[in-house]
Amino acid sequence: MADNLQDALMARQEAAKALMPKKPVNTRLYSKLEYKAKKKFPDYPSRASLTWLEMEYKKRGGTYEGE
Repeated sequence: MADNLQDALMARQEAAKALMPKKPVNTRLYSKLEYKAKKKFPDYPSRASLTWLEMEYKKRGGTYEGE
């Protein structure tokens, strides 16, 4: 039973880690795009705006720590 509990705890920690925000390496580019996202999407932060921000950041060559 202890193994099942430990496995469940580890799975939950991994799932939580996946949901944590990523830290951008190029903070200047990320900040510039974040500003544009706030202008483009009136309901920032929303799922659509954050998705756009991440896709635009990666398209312009941005990377996140741990990638």
